Amino acid sequence: MNNAIEILQALKSAGQRQVSVIPLLQLLQTEDSSRAELLKAQLTFDLEQHKAAFEAANAALKASILINGGAAVAMLALLGNLTKDAPAVTSKIVPMLTITLAWFGGGVLLGAMATGLAYSTQLSYAKNVRLAGISLHLLTTASVVFAYICFAGGLLASLSAFRGTVGA
Repeated sequence: MNNAIEILQALKSAGQRQVSVIPLLQLLQTEDSSRAELLKAQLTFDLEQHKAAFEAANAALKASILINGGAAVAMLALLGNLTKDAPAVTSKIVPMLTITLAWFGGGVLLGAMATGLAYSTQLSYAKNVRLAGISLHLLTTASVVFAYICFAGGLLASLSAFRGTVGA
């Protein structure tokens, strides 16, 4: 038992705040030092897997906001230049490009909402409200997926806008 406490204190000192229950129980029930080391490694692995998943999700969330936001800014710059430099084309393409801008803006909005939902998800899990955590997790994931779909919709809308004006 003292070995398990020492291992847990070492994990805590290393910055780990959570451990998996099954390996922890096995660790507490064992007196075999080699088995204890194996269980310690399992606890560390589980924690690192959670960290990696969290970092990947965070990167996907940031990317959804970045690509949609960058595309929206590019569309705004294009619209500004077209209205000033090519007034004849402007009347045809501006309505179509505003649809594109709406797609990209929707993607930014969904990405921002997903950021708030991710916070609520982590808070629910931290307070052991598992059902709310799972529901918010799914909603967060769906928001990020739909943000990427908005980016694709914006790309298709801009392609359509340019195809409609190139031949005119």
